[in-house]
Amino acid sequence: MKRSLAACIVVALTMSADAWAQAEPVFSTKNSEEESTPWQEIEVPLPTRPRSGSLVEFYVSATTRNRFFVDDQSIDIGADGVVRYILVIRSAGADSTRFEGVRCQGAMRRIYAFARADGSWSPARNSAWQPVARGQTINREGWVLAGELMCRGNGPRAPKESIVQALRDSFSKVGDPSFEQSLP
Repeated sequence: MKRSLAACIVVALTMSADAWAQAEPVFSTKNSEEESTPWQEIEVPLPTRPRSGSLVEFYVSATTRNRFFVDDQSIDIGADGVVRYILVIRSAGADSTRFEGVRCQGAMRRIYAFARADGSWSPARNSAWQPVARGQTINREGWVLAGELMCRGNGPRAPKESIVQALRDSFSKVGDPSFEQSLP
């Protein structure tokens, strides 16, 4: 009797595991359009180097001595949903300039190229999409850009002017509890 009960349980568990594996998910974050066509990144040319008059400073953290700027003329919301821009990080008199993109869906960032002193661009060695997460202490600007300034939910802020305004307003929000809690 005990053996037949154990056998019945094993059979029932096996059948339910097979049914579970074949079941459709109850909830999906994808819509039917996303399921039928996978996301495809568009090809973009490297931009021209920024002019100092087009740099907009934005707030990252009280704990960093670096200053962060985005070239407002370089901001582009692509047909693929990626916000691309030139980021300038200024520290102790030296500037690091790079061409980046933020994919709002999934909070991802990609560095395409770094600026050289002669005005040309050097492609990034690791140009893969990387997740940005709240609480990062290194590359914290990635979360601030993706999590607060360039994205609204799973999509980019639109139009481009609203991104520029969010960058400009970031210093005025320092001390605002809702803004401070959203930062790492």
